[in-house]
Parts: sequence; C-alpha cells; structure tokens
Amino acid sequence: MTVTLAQMKNELKRAEKKNNEIRGRISYYLTVGGYSKQELADQLGVCIATLYNKLKRPETFTLEEMRRLKLILKLTDSQLLEMI
Repeated sequence: MTVTLAQMKNELKRAEKKNNEIRGRISYYLTVGGYSKQELADQLGVCIATLYNKLKRPETFTLEEMRRLKLILKLTDSQLLEMI
C-alpha cells in the first residue's frame, strides 16, 4: 500500500493535534496540583530543558516517566490513558 502525500500531511496534523492536547492536559494538571514545570522536572529526574523538549514532543516520554507523571500529578489510570 502506498501512502500519499495528503495522507502523510493528515497524519502529521493529527499527531500535532494530539501533542497539543497532551501538553494542555499536563499544564492543566500542573496548575491544579500547584506544581511548576521546574518542580515537575526535578521529580521526574530530568533537567528543565529536557522537560521542555519532552513537552514539545510528548512521544519522547518514556514509560517510566509516564508512570512517574501519573504519581506526581495524582492522575487516575483513566486520566493518564486519555492523554495517550
């Protein structure tokens, strides 16, 4: 099966929309939890620049980081799954 340029563009748009949604949800839960991005980075065990890179490209979060994110932000399984 050949993928057309239009299909690739649509997939990239869908992925960027999902990334924006993930960034928004993380920001929301940070605000609700009273955490700064620096505090989140510290608790995840990454530097702030790495956190910003991961927020820019959420697909780069590791499974372990997602597990920590769930604990830090006190997310339910459902809330975490909604993000991904």
